[in-house]
Amino acid sequence: MLDGWRGVAALAVVFHHVSHVPVGGPAVMCFFVISGYCITASAEAALRNGMSFGSYMRRRINRIYPPYLASLLFYISTRIIKLVTTGINDLNRPVIDFIQSATLTQWLTLVFSPATNPIDNPSLFVTAHWSLCYEEQFYLLMGLPLFIATYVQRKNGARDMFRLVWICVALSVVFNLFIDHLSYGLFLEYFAMFGVGCLVYYRLSRLKGNPMRWSIDLFLAMGWIVAMMVTLGSERDWEATRYDDLMFASGFGLLLIALHRFENWYRSSRASFILGSIGLISYSLYLVHQFNLNIVLAFTDRILPAETPYFVLIGSQIVVHVIVAAAFWFFFERPYLNHGSWVFGKRAVFVLSRSKE
Repeated sequence: MLDGWRGVAALAVVFHHVSHVPVGGPAVMCFFVISGYCITASAEAALRNGMSFGSYMRRRINRIYPPYLASLLFYISTRIIKLVTTGINDLNRPVIDFIQSATLTQWLTLVFSPATNPIDNPSLFVTAHWSLCYEEQFYLLMGLPLFIATYVQRKNGARDMFRLVWICVALSVVFNLFIDHLSYGLFLEYFAMFGVGCLVYYRLSRLKGNPMRWSIDLFLAMGWIVAMMVTLGSERDWEATRYDDLMFASGFGLLLIALHRFENWYRSSRASFILGSIGLISYSLYLVHQFNLNIVLAFTDRILPAETPYFVLIGSQIVVHVIVAAAFWFFFERPYLNHGSWVFGKRAVFVLSRSKE
């Protein structure tokens, strides 16, 4: 069912940027939870199969960086066109910004100059890419047990990973309890949200016995309640605190657990075809939609009548963004899927559950 939720979250992010309805933040937290689930599953499988840390990281790099670098070239090409047609130069930036963008190290800017929100990072070319800076740190962290198993020859890698998740979730919660109003670009700021996905994976796929499973249910429920209380008791704007993010992530984790029993029904439904196909291209949609907002708006304004209802205009823009993302996915993401399949629809369920690993 993760494929469908990834599709829903991707559409919510695009809807957020197209309509300015603030649903993007919760959608990104859903992505973090899904990433936590998938990467934990991938890292655990790598441990069971005896994969080395180097092989694991090569798969991560091969999966994330080629489409990301292609999206940067796409962005630069649109900025060149903008410069030629309007005289506005969005590429007049320090060289270090280009280096950091090419290496996904924009988070280093926040280490030395923290901001209220990670999207306020001045070194970002595309603000939507802020979450990738945290995801790459998460990949490295989850590869640590593999590194230990590869170079220290420790045999309890799976147990080490389970402990690592709990420790980092606890550290992230404590970190945000004291520093929830500034972003330093460090993984601890959002690991609790990734960690929800890790715990959901263990709850649904690895743990045996109801007591252990129920303990995770209780932990997520407590996390949701505490985060909601902190959020409601805060006088700051909700976007300035990460406890509302933890509230959304914990709630989404509990929802995934509750709906797991309907997995077979979902796979046989038409929704799995539609949302699965959108979920399949969700990474491409995430990469390329934001810097094409004005272009797509101008295109839909040109082809639609002036009296077009607002909701039709918004829906049309989302459809165009999905089409652009599908083309980008076909040429720049599909070749780098770890499992190589690119069939839409029912096959998308298989691909999405694995190609994001």
